[in-house]
Amino acid sequence: MGVCNVLLLGVSYKPNVEDLRESPALCIAQQLSQDGTMRTLISDPHVEKHILNSLFGERVVGTMEGIEKADMVVFLVAHDRFKVIDRKLLEHKQIIDYCGALYEPSQINHTGQEVFLPARSAMMDFFIMNQSRGDTE
Repeated sequence: MGVCNVLLLGVSYKPNVEDLRESPALCIAQQLSQDGTMRTLISDPHVEKHILNSLFGERVVGTMEGIEKADMVVFLVAHDRFKVIDRKLLEHKQIIDYCGALYEPSQINHTGQEVFLPARSAMMDFFIMNQSRGDTE
């Protein structure tokens, strides 16, 4: 069995910005890129390519190139560009959406309004909590 190609989408602090300061997604991407059990690919259309290259080297890819190469796609930041990715391109991929980028509201509450889930997942909160604890020890 070969190494799994994992595409990480988004490393900025929040959607649709280039700011990397205090970005939990950047921390996740840096840790996963050091894991030898997978080959990580990194894409963030809002962060300048030379900055991504300095952080991740040859792991930096364009979003469509990354989707083509990936066995698994992990959404870390809900950039608008990621929300409009054709779902057919993702049909045969394992998907982890930590930020709600692919979420489509399907429930209507008693007032007739759509019900949305929180944008940040419990897994991301768990990671952030553990990072904070590690910094204080």
